[in-house]
Amino acid sequence: MINCQNIKFSENLSSNRISSANKIFGEKVVKRILAFSLFLLGVNRKDISEILDILLNTIKSNIKALHSDGIAVFEDRRQKKSTFLPVNKKDEISISMITDNENFIITIGPNIKIQIPLKNTLQLKTFIITMLNNGLIKTKQAANILNLSTVHTNNLAQKIESADIDSLIDKRKGQTQEYIFTPETKAELIQQYALACISNQKTSGKAISHQLNERCQLGLSERTVRYHIAKLGLSNIKKTLPELLKDLKKTSNTAAKQG
Repeated sequence: MINCQNIKFSENLSSNRISSANKIFGEKVVKRILAFSLFLLGVNRKDISEILDILLNTIKSNIKALHSDGIAVFEDRRQKKSTFLPVNKKDEISISMITDNENFIITIGPNIKIQIPLKNTLQLKTFIITMLNNGLIKTKQAANILNLSTVHTNNLAQKIESADIDSLIDKRKGQTQEYIFTPETKAELIQQYALACISNQKTSGKAISHQLNERCQLGLSERTVRYHIAKLGLSNIKKTLPELLKDLKKTSNTAAKQG
């Protein structure tokens, strides 16, 4: 036990130190600290109440709360953030998304892998918008995956909150366009997309549909082209194809020189 009888107390030092502490922590916080310190030193709760001019019930409730909730009780609990406690850094979760020939694959952290068939457009849209609304991905990333504008993506994110997934269903009538995409049509799409990548042209659904319709007169809508670009996983080659061609040219030039 600490014996305070032989300790010298300076009224001037105490006044100066408490005044400085009040400027930093606030008078209420300092009083709570002093009250708990006196309590630990064995001072009667009623005496503490009189010395510090704090209600006895407040002293009792603060002491009880300190034993259950810790030092955060010293602060004003109306504050949103604690200035006493260290900030807990949220563990960042790594999220990667790729497509193969049939599936959209989402990997979350080291152990979670989710596969969504590319043909299940509504399921994919729902999942991506749900991730967006929960702060797991950014609007631009969601928009790129869904081949939509960021404005449209944000609108969908807001609608799903109030109208469930029904708001994600395209209400426009018309043909699904899938049957139009014969192997020959798909070949033209792949060829046009690859050409755009190599020549550093735009690879958006709008640009590719315009190029295809101008060259082949296929009458394909921008929406249909976007869908099949995603389904075929063509967006994955946008950066890799020009690099592969560059490497191939270097290899060919080297072989030609050596030959």
